[in-house]
Amino acid sequence: MKVEEDVPAETKQGWITRLQNKIKLVWQIELDFPTSIFNFQSALVMVLLSVLVMSALGVIYSSHYSRQLFHELKLEKQYRDDLETEWGQLLLEQSALSAHTRVEQAAEDYLDMSLPDSKDIKLVFSNGR
Repeated sequence: MKVEEDVPAETKQGWITRLQNKIKLVWQIELDFPTSIFNFQSALVMVLLSVLVMSALGVIYSSHYSRQLFHELKLEKQYRDDLETEWGQLLLEQSALSAHTRVEQAAEDYLDMSLPDSKDIKLVFSNGR
């Protein structure tokens, strides 16, 4: 309380007046803010900002799409590798099933076939040979 008594009334009044003037200045700026904000520069900034946001969204979309395609590529390569493995196994199975000894054994077992004796084999020539 003693501090207030030592300060002259004129200084208090000047300080209060300065504060009131600053408040009025701030309020005038805020009241003028909506009308003075729309000009060519602010429109340009808004257009550039919207272009920037659209560009960022495009980058996000393209990177997401790229990741999706890469994932699909990995799945297709895995599928190709599985098919190649199965193809190799089928080739091995085919070669095992078509081996001469297996065919001969199946003919003997299931069809009661046998190799003829050499005396029963006759050669047939065509065109006079």
